[in-house]
Amino acid sequence: MTKRAWRIEWLELLVCASMLSACPSTPPVERTWSIEQEHLPGAILSMWGSSPSDIFAAGGPLAADGGMAVMLHYDGASWQPMTLTGTTLWWVFGFTADDVWSVGEHGIILHYDGSTWATVEPPSQSYTLWGIWGASPTDIWTVGGVAAGGAPSVIRHYDGTTWTDVADVGLPSELLFKVWGTRADDVWIVGTGGATVHWDGAVWTRVESGTTARLLTVRGRASDDIYAVGGLGTPTVIHYDGTSWSPVAVDAFGGLMGIWTAPDHGIGISGERGVLMANDGHGWAAAADYGPTELDLHCVWGDGTGKLYASGGNLFSSAVPDGIIVSSETP
Repeated sequence: MTKRAWRIEWLELLVCASMLSACPSTPPVERTWSIEQEHLPGAILSMWGSSPSDIFAAGGPLAADGGMAVMLHYDGASWQPMTLTGTTLWWVFGFTADDVWSVGEHGIILHYDGSTWATVEPPSQSYTLWGIWGASPTDIWTVGGVAAGGAPSVIRHYDGTTWTDVADVGLPSELLFKVWGTRADDVWIVGTGGATVHWDGAVWTRVESGTTARLLTVRGRASDDIYAVGGLGTPTVIHYDGTSWSPVAVDAFGGLMGIWTAPDHGIGISGERGVLMANDGHGWAAAADYGPTELDLHCVWGDGTGKLYASGGNLFSSAVPDGIIVSSETP
């Protein structure tokens, strides 16, 4: 048995103990991942789509000056670059094909109306916005911080007209990486130091996560079935059951960066050095030998049909930007 296979068997058994629905009655089916796009001029840090034939992929080079934004669009037949200006984009999220938002370096906020990307907030800040999510077009949150640390965390809110800064929520210097929720009064933010912060529609409250590892992404299927992943060098997975967060122990094979799931769907996870894992209801399966790439995969996104995408690039290297998008059909 290879070291990789041993690690995945441990992952399957330990996740199984905390999520009974994932315990397989039959062995998990390995997904086959293939490269969709490679050697892109910047890491692809986020993906979102309104349908399988309307997908946005956002990113850019991880440069000291913020880099130049990269945005690709998939129409069901091919990936094409979109015309926009601005700094590297870290996350993209939308409601419909003509109502899409993206945020990134130096506080940039862009909006797509179905034909044109417009700059709503220019890249003029000292902080980076790493995540964005909304319950509705008039209730959107974005979060971030200053990568070097030591500065207040950033939470901003959009009411359909104006973006405003949110007052201190008890996180003096944590970097806040992602925000996601099930509805307007059930929103979660994750960040450094194991930060998990919950919005109940009235106040933000820090919730004990049981870890001090940085948490990069949060996503779930219901208010009592939420996952957060992260870690730096070693993986961290925690699960929220509606009452508390609990750890899902995994063997060390690299930090985790991306997670995607949705009601009535499985789970996809991505991470450092091309880590790819999927649970389609029969336990955890991994792409052998790190799948089709050893580049870091920052994001996972599912199109709702069972197809998963993962994207990233050489996130920890000063080499020439080398963005990538990979995909896997339902096994």
